[in-house]
Amino acid sequence: MPHLVVIADIIASRQLPDRARVQRRLRESLAARNAAHAEGDLLSPYTLTLGDELQAVPARAQHVFRDLLQVAADLAPAELRFALGLGSIDTTINPDQAIGMDGSAFHLARDGIDRLKDEGGHCRVEGLASVAADLVNHGLALAFGRLAGARGSRLPLTVGLLSAESIADIAARLDRTEQTLYKTARTADLYALVGFLQAVETLLDEQLGAGASLVADGP
Repeated sequence: MPHLVVIADIIASRQLPDRARVQRRLRESLAARNAAHAEGDLLSPYTLTLGDELQAVPARAQHVFRDLLQVAADLAPAELRFALGLGSIDTTINPDQAIGMDGSAFHLARDGIDRLKDEGGHCRVEGLASVAADLVNHGLALAFGRLAGARGSRLPLTVGLLSAESIADIAARLDRTEQTLYKTARTADLYALVGFLQAVETLLDEQLGAGASLVADGP
């Protein structure tokens, strides 16, 4: 059966003037993400692996973009790139840390990170068959391009919408007016963006649960 692997890293981390502080914030953000999940949501938790890189094996794709964008919001203005690999895990899954595992899902996620480094961009999925992959990755390029480098409330607002929070609740949490957040959501097309990300999660979950009509044959 296929699994989903997430790999992410901080873009140009060695050039950050406060790299140690950003790494500390990343550790704190990952700990918060793990604590927010119910038992069984993560087959292998969000784990800091190389100082500036993280890995995880979620049990399903639902809420994965909420998690990734929350980490991005926690680290802003530092930026991250995210790759999701859909494939096999050939070793025993480590339930304590996302290390010491192997399989095509990891290889594909790593290929995605390498491609993002070469071509630019902030998020892609590897392991879907060609037509689905093109649709998903062009859409992710547009969606994450809209969010990359965003200032103000755009990123946390998107996270709130992905969490099904009301604008009123998000406004209270961010200490913003509802009118301001409604304007931001409309101007940045955040409702359509959130709908697209949730559709991608549904597509990935269909492949994880039902086998693989849209999964590629190999890396």
